[in-house]
Amino acid sequence: MKRAALYIRVSTEEQARHGYSIAEQEHDLTEYARANGYAVVDVYADEGVSARKAMSRRHALQRLLADVEAGKIDVIIIKCLDRFFRSVKDFYKVQEHLDAHGVEWVCTQEDFNTTTANGRLMLNMKLSLAQHESDQTSERLKYVFEGMKRKKIPLSGALPYGYRVERVDGRRRIVLEPKEAENVKKIFDFFLRERSIRKTMDFARELCGVRWGKPSPRRFLQNPTHKGERHGIADYCPATVAPETFDLVQSIMEQRATIFDRSKNTGNVYYFSRLIRCPLCGTWLHSRWVGLKSEGRRLCYVCQKHYTERKCAYSKTIMQTTLEKWLLANVQRLVCEYITDARATAAKKSDESPANTIKETRGKLARLSRVFVDGLISSEEYEQEKATLEKVLSAALVSTHRAGVIEPPSMKKYQAIIDGGFHAVYDALTPEGKRTFWHGIIEHIEPPKDAAKGRGGIKCYTVRFQS
Repeated sequence: MKRAALYIRVSTEEQARHGYSIAEQEHDLTEYARANGYAVVDVYADEGVSARKAMSRRHALQRLLADVEAGKIDVIIIKCLDRFFRSVKDFYKVQEHLDAHGVEWVCTQEDFNTTTANGRLMLNMKLSLAQHESDQTSERLKYVFEGMKRKKIPLSGALPYGYRVERVDGRRRIVLEPKEAENVKKIFDFFLRERSIRKTMDFARELCGVRWGKPSPRRFLQNPTHKGERHGIADYCPATVAPETFDLVQSIMEQRATIFDRSKNTGNVYYFSRLIRCPLCGTWLHSRWVGLKSEGRRLCYVCQKHYTERKCAYSKTIMQTTLEKWLLANVQRLVCEYITDARATAAKKSDESPANTIKETRGKLARLSRVFVDGLISSEEYEQEKATLEKVLSAALVSTHRAGVIEPPSMKKYQAIIDGGFHAVYDALTPEGKRTFWHGIIEHIEPPKDAAKGRGGIKCYTVRFQS
């Protein structure tokens, strides 16, 4: 039974207009998989993501491609082609990746045959039309948005604290929320007195009722909407603070950023930055410090979508030292497993390998001889077919002599680790060197979804190495 992945994409505007929800697509694709004898291994859903966005911003798609490369998937099921792509370039980039790993894809509502010239022509036409439609839509939206900006009509998107949208003289306008606007003035005045982001954040939280999430306190103070500027247009909306006050705050923050540049003054090195993926939402875990200065602060990694946006349930904290110790204790075993799996995958995909070809061709020659002896074919047919098969056999025998042991391309990179002599070298590396080491061999690390609670409680990770 083939292992199937269900890929779903829906933008927020589509959900609003058509109710084209994630749940509906998942139900339809699951029923299709069941009816066609596929075993669903996972569901990959990009919610609120347009097909026009870069592939790197479609996190579910990136996770899907990683699982394809890991050999976990045989076929991808989608509702229709535009759920996958509206760009010819992006489609063929992914298609090349799928072909390299022997993974097929099917549309439940469209029928494409890529094995014929006409089928490939129809697919190209479909993709080209979809991209053309997407480009036209983008141009129309750009034109409409530029007109709305000139008329100072609010666009979609959240407004900063202190503002709301209401109708004025029959048109939607950005207006002040009086009580909140007064709090914004207090926040800016407090920062001018204390000149501390941390103290300002506490002041806003405790005295003004402002709950910091996204954006950060720094980005809140840097938002030009507070001086009435939006989309690069002055006097776009009423100001909560005087432009002179706003500009003075920016000047102070720039000066303090120069003095307290963390990258130049702390010397902190984040070994696993952009290497650890959240097992629930798929985003990179962010680094942060925990503990009191007096007790010695520790570097860890957390899911930003949980701690700032409350959009992810993954609340675990991964300590850098704990993860480093675990990797050092297990990296040799993991690399050996990776090499073994890579060899097995390569061998599995070699259905047309010289050894198999030799075996099959010799069997065909034996059957051909029996058919000739039984008088079922003429001598001319026998000689002609025999000559063809002998050419195939000869070529396969030559390939066998030339072929070596199947090895993944990364074998040399990992040889020192396999040999077990890398620990002494690693211990002698600088912090920057250790970061380079991990980033040179690891593609990403994924902690388990059901990890034990508590700091550093995760004891088992899934490590994907670079090929």
